[in-house]
Amino acid sequence: MTDKTEIILAAATKMFARYGFAKTTINDIVAEAGVARQTLYNTFASKEDILRGVVKLSGDQIYAHVLDAWEELDDLNEKLAAYHETFVIALYQTIQSSPDWNELVEGIYAAAADEMANQDVLWRASLLDIFKAAKSSDLVPQIEYEELVDFFHAGSLNAKYGVEDVEHLRRRLNSILVATSKLLEP
Repeated sequence: MTDKTEIILAAATKMFARYGFAKTTINDIVAEAGVARQTLYNTFASKEDILRGVVKLSGDQIYAHVLDAWEELDDLNEKLAAYHETFVIALYQTIQSSPDWNELVEGIYAAAADEMANQDVLWRASLLDIFKAAKSSDLVPQIEYEELVDFFHAGSLNAKYGVEDVEHLRRRLNSILVATSKLLEP
């Protein structure tokens, strides 16, 4: 990724958070990035293409950050808590900071569904790896590992719906963590 691409994506991230996806214009992005429209269009075909780039870059950065945290931790529950804090809660707080967060989420799912699906596959594979690694610690799941990953990952990502604030989300995520731990008991 070139420096110009990173500058454009950083500017777009800021503008999407400030104005929402629908209200952000290409002019907003180029003004924030300090680049010419043609420079933007040499890299991205459309605003939707820019949003896909933002989702990919953000997802890759969060994924790398979680993996770095996991490298420092041995305990499965600590790794799962790091996933919650570094990924789920950080994503929730980012979305909540946007004035038009509902519209932003809709824009992400509409324009970047393919990128979201790619990231979901990546997360599921990584979670499966850490659950299987727990097997060597005499933890035996009461259900198949793939089902355990599905329960934990889907439950964690959907925990944000209907919460009052980030502390409510943390309590809900802790319940998912406790339930997952119970499913790993012999």
